[in-house]
Formats: sequence, C-alpha cells, structure tokens
Amino acid sequence: MIIFATKRLTYMDNHFIKLLLMTTLVVGFHLSIISCKDTDDDLKREEQRQQEIREKTSRYWDVVGQLVAAADITPDYEDKTFEPTIGLPDETNPLTRIVAINDMGTAAKRFANIVGNDTINENTPSYTFTDPDIGTLTYTRGGTADEWATVDIHIKQIPKLQKIIFRASREGENGSFRTRAYYRFGDMVSCLNADGLKEYWICVRPAFGLEGKEDSHWVCLNDLPDKNVYKYPNEIPSWFVPQLIGNDKVNMQNLAEMLWAIINPDTWWMNALKYHTDGRLWGYSGMPIFENFTLKRLDYHNQYFWQNVLQAWKNHHVAEHAFNLSFDELAANINEHGVNLLYKGHSWWSGLSWNCTLFEASYTNGSDKEEQNLHKASYNERTNHIENIYIDCRVMGKAIGNYCEFFNDQKLRWTVRHATGRELASDRKAPVDKQLKGVVDEYRYYSHVNYCTNLDVAPEITPQPYSDVLEEPQPGCFIGLDEKFHTKANDPVALVVYVGEKGSVEQGTNYRGLAISLRNASGSSSGTVQWMKGSDYHVCTEAIDPLFKAHLVNCLNGIQMTKKLTADGHNHPAAEQCANFTPKLGEGFSDWFLPSAGQWILMVKGLFGAQWEYGQFTIPGYGTDFDAAKMLDDILQKADIYSHEIPDVNWMWTSTESNDRKVWMISFMNDGISFDNYNDKTQHYVVIPMVAF
Repeated sequence: MIIFATKRLTYMDNHFIKLLLMTTLVVGFHLSIISCKDTDDDLKREEQRQQEIREKTSRYWDVVGQLVAAADITPDYEDKTFEPTIGLPDETNPLTRIVAINDMGTAAKRFANIVGNDTINENTPSYTFTDPDIGTLTYTRGGTADEWATVDIHIKQIPKLQKIIFRASREGENGSFRTRAYYRFGDMVSCLNADGLKEYWICVRPAFGLEGKEDSHWVCLNDLPDKNVYKYPNEIPSWFVPQLIGNDKVNMQNLAEMLWAIINPDTWWMNALKYHTDGRLWGYSGMPIFENFTLKRLDYHNQYFWQNVLQAWKNHHVAEHAFNLSFDELAANINEHGVNLLYKGHSWWSGLSWNCTLFEASYTNGSDKEEQNLHKASYNERTNHIENIYIDCRVMGKAIGNYCEFFNDQKLRWTVRHATGRELASDRKAPVDKQLKGVVDEYRYYSHVNYCTNLDVAPEITPQPYSDVLEEPQPGCFIGLDEKFHTKANDPVALVVYVGEKGSVEQGTNYRGLAISLRNASGSSSGTVQWMKGSDYHVCTEAIDPLFKAHLVNCLNGIQMTKKLTADGHNHPAAEQCANFTPKLGEGFSDWFLPSAGQWILMVKGLFGAQWEYGQFTIPGYGTDFDAAKMLDDILQKADIYSHEIPDVNWMWTSTESNDRKVWMISFMNDGISFDNYNDKTQHYVVIPMVAF
C-alpha cells in the first residue's frame, strides 16, 4: 500500500509539475510582454518629458534671448539671472532701457518680434504678453517721437530690466558719439569659437552716433558650434538640427537688405530714396532703412559706398568665407530667390514623430514698396517627414544636398547667429573707435578705400568718383553729391535748368542758377500732397489774378515764400516737403524750396529755349505745340539718366497763389506746357523741389 501510494503521488506530482511548468511559461510570456510595454512607455514618457523641456526652453529664449546677450542663451536658465543688453540704460533710471527708433510702426514691430505676435502694429494701443515660464511684458503705445511706446517688464531672471522706452534718439544722450566708428556695413572679422574652429562674422549694422546706435551688430552663417547643435538620438539617418541660436529678426532683416545693397547698389539706392518715410505717428508707411536708419542719414551709406563694398567683397573673398559661395553664386541666388535663413531652432511634433519643424525667415524682392530692397519678410515653420532624410543644419549654403530634401526646393539657406560688438569682443567691451578685442580684421571698409583712419572726425558721405567736373554750370548738367557740376552722373542730386546773372533767379539774393530735383518730394512718382490743409482760406503768398497770367514771370520768390509757408502758424504740406527735402547741399546753395511760377518759367526758358509771351510758352520752330515731356526725357537720357519723375507726372504745385482758394500749377504735356489755377488748394498734386546756386 505504501508502494502504491508512493507511485500514485509520484504520478500526480509529475502531472502537477507539467501543469505548473505550462502555467509558468504562459504567465512568463505575458509578463515579458507587459515588461516590454512598460519599457516602451517609459521611453515614450522620457522622450515626451525631454521634448517638453526643449519646447519650454525654446519658448523662453524666443523672448528673453532678444533682451539679453546671445552668449547667455543656455538650457539651464531657471535659477540664473542675466544682464539686459537691449537698448541703453536711461540716464535717470538704470532699470529702464532706451531703444532709439524713428517711428511708431517700428516700435510696434520691435515689440511684436519680441513676443512673437505679428498682429501687433502701429494701431495697437496696448497688449499684454504673459507666460508662466517667462513672465509678463505689457506694451503701451505713446503719442510722440519722444516716447513712441513703452514696455513694462516682469521677468524673474532679468531683475535689472523693468521698462523699455522706444523713442527717437536725442543729441548727446548716453554719451552718444559723433566720431567715426571703426567698423561699417559689410566689414568682416574672424575669431575662434568654443570648439576651436575659425568662423567669420559680418557687420550688419555699425555703431552710428548720428542715429543713436551705440553698438555694432554682427551675424555669422558658418558651421554651427556644438552648443548650437542638437543631434536627435537615433543611429541612421543622423539628424543635426539647430538649437538655442536666438530670434533676432531685426538683424536678420539688416543682413538681407545689406546683401541686396551690396549686390545691387544703384537699385537699392533708388528704392530707398523712393519708398522710405520717417517719423510717422500712426498710419505707418514706407520701409525703414536697415531697421530704423533715417532718410536724412542715407547719404552716409549711399550707392557709391555700396559700390566700394561690392568691389571689396570680391577682392577679399568675403562671400567664400562667410557664405560658402563665390560672390557670383551668392549674387545669382539672392537675385533669383532672395535670402532664406534658419533661425530660432527646431521642434518635434511628438516624442516618437518623424516630423521635424525648422523656423525659416524668407526675404524676397517684389513690386510692392515694402518688398523693395528685400525689406519684407515672411516667417515660416517648415515641417517635413524626415525618417529617411539625412539632415545636417551645421553646414548650410553650397552643400545643399545635405538638406534640400527637407525643403523640396533648390533654394540656398543659412543658419544665422547674432551678436553685438560687445558680445563678440573677447573682453565684452567694444569701443566704437577701436578694433574688437579677440578678433582678426579680415576686411574693413576704411582700410580698403584708404580713407583717413583718424576716428576723431565725423562720419563722411562717400563721394562719387567723378571725372567730368565742369568749371561753369550750364543748363542740362547735373549737381552731384560732391556739390559740383557734371556732364553726367549716376543718380544725381539735381538737373541744372537755368543759369543767368547774379540775382536773376530769386528776388533779394545773389543766386544766379536754378536746379530741379529728379524725384518729387513725396518719394514716388505717384506721391501727391495738398498745398494747404484745413478750410481757413486766405492768401498766404504773392497772388497773381488769372486775368494777368502774363505777370507770372515776375514771381521770383520761391525761397521767400517757402520760408513763409513753413513758419509757425502755417500748415502747408507742399512747402514743408520741399523744406525738409534731402540731401541738403552746402555752401553756395540755397535750401530746397517750392518753386514760384516765375522760377518754373525760368526753367523752361533755360532748358528748352522757350519764350514766355502773352501768358504762354512758345519755342521757335514749334510754336506752342511741343512735346515738353519727351524733350525733358531726351535731355536726361543723353546723360544716361533713366530714373526720374518729372515727365511722369501731371500737375505740379507752385508757391504762387491765384486767390484765397486757388494756386497756380504747371504741367509738362505732349502738346506743350500749361499753367492753370482751376483746382482748390486742398486738392492733391505733385511737389517737385528746386534749389538755387
């Protein structure tokens, strides 16, 4: 029995063991699945956590990176503090920073760039940006050039920045310098980065005391250093994408416009003259030059300056060093495609997504005035499925095979980094009149053109290399930027239209000649203004009754009348535009003025040999029927001048009134030249300034 029982138990035991083993295998298999699933979930959670950290860091530096030094951008920022670098400290309150700008539109745009909201514009009265991971910035529109707008700031990591004031620069404030800065647009320096590699930086906005700009600004488009590269943690393919490179849209814009100016100096110059406007309170119009350089300072970087820089860039191989392209390749690409820059960094849609987003700024030229000179920008988030794409944003430019599949086009792109001169200098100091410490000058404008290196003198206006100077002016010659008279000139200041005896062109003066601008005072061929504003009609200047039209020839007082019309208590836009016209000419020239009827008559006499009889023009051999517009056009084109506006306009204002409601106007037509006074002073017509000499 005992033996039987033992066998029975052994049998049952064996059966139980088999069942136990089978159960163990099944349970183990399920436990293995659960364990793998837990591992995957852990990986997903960790990747998601890392993604959230990256997005939070990127969002923080999108804003704060525009207020502090680019070198401060770091992933571990939460328990640190940073010094503000935007603008300059206010003289009365070190916690307030002053940013010198020239109009309301730019103030709104600067704030919109900082907080990343393109809907903010010059008409926005106030706006508050709040992010729990960043802080609060409150924008309030002002109402004067002294205070275009203010921004109240509460960011824990920048305790020394409580307010930004956007306003026009003041003479002498903050030690504003009036000497010659060491660097200019387009200068290039080299230095070693943190990885010990040589990189090149280009000056996209020099320090310029006349505009209240106390520090230079630089960009680099070379290979990204390791600290600015994020390698996505996978094996094949390898993805190298940018991170922590900043969001400085102001100087990206400066770079794009500067490249256009160097490659197309004459086109840039004419566009800037035509489409730029300064100092608008609301209703912002026109394009800022280099993000807030004013029209009155335009001559300091005129087309002759850019022609010099163009030649220097070719001689010093700037394009090869800075863009990984020859100059001709760079020029062809920009003329066809504009400038395309990657900025800010990258993002992933989700922890396990193969979709990557790169942030791109595109600057293209077009027919709209805000597109001229690559001024208008579009900011895009470019997303692509990149599972099988090798993408390396460390090296951009010529080697487009590394990333063109991502964008599916053949446009060249560069990843852009920004630094101020103070940030770029090894000692974090950048005196405007000295070389940056820790850099090597690869190309510097003053060295290239052999200008005097005495930096105690004021900035100079670049002269045109003229070779056709006339000893004596004559109708049909030109006044150049050197204030001399020339048979030909590229984009001259004015066309000489009359030369006579001393005192023959303006009563009570010794001026003997007249010259007329080839662009109107409104800045474009379609620009028109009122002679006067309001309805308080009265005679402001000398009036000639329509019944005595022949007497118009005696009105030689445009200089006097312009001064009268721009005096306190008057509101005459036509005269004001002439009085404010630029460039100003020096000794021996009058200020620009609104021509009187008699001065227009002198122009037609001097330029066409016309006679003024019985209140109308006649030309021997033509009588009163002649194509005045074509005759003027022929004079200009013989001197290779093709960009002008007088023949393209209809009626132009004079400073001579007819009565309390009407003013004499003149028109160059295909059947003669006509004076008339049939429209009200508050109508809109073209203003063409004159200058006397």
